Amino acid sequence: MALFGRDSLITSWMTLPFSPDLALGPLRTLARMQGNKVDPVTEEEPGRIMHEVRLGVDFSLALGGDSIYYGSIDSTPLFIMLAGQMARRGVPLEELDPLRPAVDKAVQWITKYGDTFSRGLLDAR
Repeated sequence: MALFGRDSLITSWMTLPFSPDLALGPLRTLARMQGNKVDPVTEEEPGRIMHEVRLGVDFSLALGGDSIYYGSIDSTPLFIMLAGQMARRGVPLEELDPLRPAVDKAVQWITKYGDTFSRGLLDAR
């Protein structure tokens, strides 16, 4: 079994016109797995949204050699954008408010770790 951050976020975005609150589950899960420390092996960084999680016998196949790998350049901005789109689509703010700290940390990741050259662009690593 594997969970992919980008895939979950894009799929959730695609369901917004039909069921805006359906994306709450993936956002909550990704917020719980959000990076907290700097780990060069898994590319975890504070605020970064993970790229993939592998469970069971396949966990060693994850990039970085651990069960969770953070090396995605687009999962973190997609996380922020999806939360914003959910608010626009009418998901009650009471439902989104618990995600606010994770969104704030994701924005901080973009400015501190994602744009190391201060060009206003995320760095492909």
